[in-house]
Amino acid sequence: MHVVMSRSYFPDYTKSLLYVLKGIEEVFNCFTLELPEVNNTPNISCIPAGTYKCEKVTSPSHGYCILVQHVPGRSKILFHPGNFAAGSLLDTKGCILPGSGFADINADGYPDIINSKTTMNKLLEVLPGEFWLTIL
Repeated sequence: MHVVMSRSYFPDYTKSLLYVLKGIEEVFNCFTLELPEVNNTPNISCIPAGTYKCEKVTSPSHGYCILVQHVPGRSKILFHPGNFAAGSLLDTKGCILPGSGFADINADGYPDIINSKTTMNKLLEVLPGEFWLTIL
C-alpha cells in the first residue's frame, strides 16, 4: 500500500486530498488539514513534501493513530483526529488531521476538517501496520 497526499497551500492552513493506493487501484480517499507551510518550523508548520515511512502506533494523548517517521528536524508527527488547523483554536502542532470534507465549524472564517474520528478509523482499517506516504 502507498498513500499519496496532494496538497494545496494557503497562508493560514494547508489542505490535501489523500489517496490510499494498492498498486494502481484506489482503495480509499479522504481530505486532510494541516498548519500552513512555514519553512518546516516545529509547532507552526506542516511537514515538508517528500516520502516518509509510516506506522500505526498508540499515542498517550490521541490513542490509535499513525506516526510519520524521519521527518527532517521534527518528531512525533502523527495522523490523528482533530478539526482545527487555523485561527485561535488549533488541534495540531504540525500533525495531519484527516476528515471527509471541510466546513467552518466554529464560524471563524477558516475551513475546519469534518468527520475526523470516523475518517481516522477508516484509515486505520484500510492501512497495513507500515506503509509509505508521499506528500506532493
